[in-house]
Amino acid sequence: MNRLELRTYELLEKIAKKESRRNGDSNEFKNIENAIIETKNAEMNYYFAKNVMGANKPEHEKVVLEYGDPYINYLYVSEVDSSNAEAHRKIIESSNDKSLIAKFIKETTPINEL
Repeated sequence: MNRLELRTYELLEKIAKKESRRNGDSNEFKNIENAIIETKNAEMNYYFAKNVMGANKPEHEKVVLEYGDPYINYLYVSEVDSSNAEAHRKIIESSNDKSLIAKFIKETTPINEL
């Protein structure tokens, strides 16, 4: 994300958080969320799903998966509740980044199975 995109995202996130606290079903909240989803920016969608209560996580997850960045997928699966670990695993493994794959396995495997 460049500096302008980051500032824009931060402003939208701030407004969305206020709207979410007031009324998660408000049109303003939905409009902001849809604007974030429509950017197709994986990083923005990851941050929104992670940081904004009431976010439509499956829709943000679709953007992250479609973008296909292994590191963003790793962050999403390790920091956003109820994410599709199997779908993210495929993208992470296809990167052939051994350290990222090891981190993913450590994060997603129950301790008694390691």
